[in-house]
This record gives sequence, C-alpha cells and structure tokens, in this order.
Amino acid sequence: MNARGLRYFLAVMAAVAPLAGVLLWGWSAREIVLLYWWENVLIGFWQLLKMLTVGAWQAREGGCAVWPATLFVMAFFAVHYGGFCGGHGLFVLELTGRGEGGSVLSTFQPNMMLGPLVFVQLFALVLQNAWLALPAASFWSVASLFAMRGLAFVQDFVLTGEFKKVEVQKLMMEPYKNVIALHVAIIFGAGLTMAFEGAWPLLALIVLGKLVMDVGQIRKEGLAQDHEPGESSRS
Repeated sequence: MNARGLRYFLAVMAAVAPLAGVLLWGWSAREIVLLYWWENVLIGFWQLLKMLTVGAWQAREGGCAVWPATLFVMAFFAVHYGGFCGGHGLFVLELTGRGEGGSVLSTFQPNMMLGPLVFVQLFALVLQNAWLALPAASFWSVASLFAMRGLAFVQDFVLTGEFKKVEVQKLMMEPYKNVIALHVAIIFGAGLTMAFEGAWPLLALIVLGKLVMDVGQIRKEGLAQDHEPGESSRS
C-alpha cells in the first residue's frame, strides 16, 4: 500500500468508530461534533509544523535573521487559532450540554494579567472538557485523523518541496476557510438531529458525508500532484 492508499485507509478508519457509535452504541450529535472539533486541533498542530519547516528552510537559505519573524507568526497563529478553536469548542459544549458537570463557561476564571493569552487559558479548559466528553472508542478516530493529517504533511508538503515555495504568512490563514465551512455543515446537521431526537440516520449521514469529503480531498491532492512533472511517481 502506497502513502496515498494509506491515507484512504486512515480516512475510513476515522469514520468507523463514529459510525459504529451511531448505529450500535447510541452516540448523540454531541459525540460526533466533538470528535470532528478535535480535528480542528490536529489541523492547527500540523499547520504549526508547516510554518516551522518553512522557517527552517528559509533560515538555511537566508540566514538566522528570518527566525524572529517566523516565530512571531507562529506564536500569533497559536494564540489566534487556539482562541478560535476554544470559542468554537465552547459553543459546541454549551450547545450540546456539558452533562452533570454543568456549564463549562461557569467554571472559566479568566486571569486578566495574561492579556490576549486569556484565550489560550480558555482553549486549555475547552480542550480538557472536550477530551473528557469523548467516548473511549473515539480514540482510534482521533489517532487515525492525526496520522492522516501527518501523512498529508509529509507527502504533499515535504516530499513535493512545497515548503520551499510558500510563505509563512500564507500558511497562517490557510486553515480557517475549510475549517469554518466544514463545521458549519456539521453543526447544522447535528442541530437537525437534536431537533428530531433519535434521528440516527441523519447522524450516520453526517459521518458518511465527512468521509466523502476526506476521500475527495485526498483524491484532489493526488490529481494535483499527478499533473506536476516528476511528482506522479510519489503518489
């Protein structure tokens, strides 16, 4: 199995646990949306690694003077994207119900001395609650999504030499468009299932729809590489 075939396999594996959860274990919209919220976090991690790779390449070519600007952009992205994910995760947790522990927002005690880093504090709190709220079986989905994103980083960013062509500032804005579009669709579908309690077919369609999107993205990236001279052999 080549690297792209492995990514297809991981995409399917990432869908197995939520699909089984919906069909066999009675998972609600809450578990599904939280699972896909975790993919936001993974995207942010690999995006930071892309920035670090670009910074290392630019430092090699142009000297260490590029590092301060690169590290500043990375830090800004971490705070801004972390705040974005934290606010989104808080919305999901509050919308779908925290459970016996009560509202997450009610437990948030911001340290104003942190300034803008208070968003990092919020993100850490949401991260903890979102992890505790996930069913144990979803660990395999999170691991598969992490590996799938990691393979995309290696295959489509490192091996193709993309890191030599892109600027760190462009990478900073890259995740937002896809993340927002994906989760608006998922939350809309989850809202429908909450409105019609027990509508498991809708939840199953959300999981399958996400799988189709992942497979389509992998295929799109493969076709783009096939049209680049010398790259098709790596697919």
